[in-house]
This record gives sequence, structure tokens and C-alpha cells, in this order.
Amino acid sequence: MATRLAAASICALTLAAVAACGSSSSSGRPASSGVTATDLTSYVTAVQKVRLPVNALLGGADAILDPYQDHTISHQVAATRFGNLERQFAIYARQ
Repeated sequence: MATRLAAASICALTLAAVAACGSSSSSGRPASSGVTATDLTSYVTAVQKVRLPVNALLGGADAILDPYQDHTISHQVAATRFGNLERQFAIYARQ
């Protein structure tokens, strides 16, 4: 569930950013955000280094949540697994 919510949030933000790229001012001319294509490319390149591994980690969250909700693993096992996931996230965030 958390993974789906995160994915939906990322999609919504991406759609909002794309929609803003084509927006116009009241004069009918394209609105300027002051962000160049080079700026955007640099930003996406930098973010990808963290986003892709974090997405993989979030995908692992379902492997923890599903058995916990099905009562096939205990609260302690789920907490331990999430602790490991959080430590991996901290490693990616520092890179």
C-alpha cells in the first residue's frame, strides 16, 4: 500500500511538472519558469542516483507488509525487516 501511494505521488508530481512546462501566461505567451532544459536534465540526473535504488527499496516494503498483514510474520520480524530497509535508505540518502 505504501509503495502504491509513493508511486501515485511521484506520478502526480511528474504530471504537474509536465503540465507546467506547457503553461501560458495571460498574454498567451509561454510562461517562463527560469528553468532551462539543461537545468532540468542536471536535476533529473542527480535525482535518478537516489530515486532508482529507493524505488527498489520501496518495492521491498510490500514483501514485508503483505506477510505481516496476513499474520505469517510477527510484529518483531516486520520491525526488524523495516529497520534493515531504513538503514539501506540512509545509505542511499548519504550518497
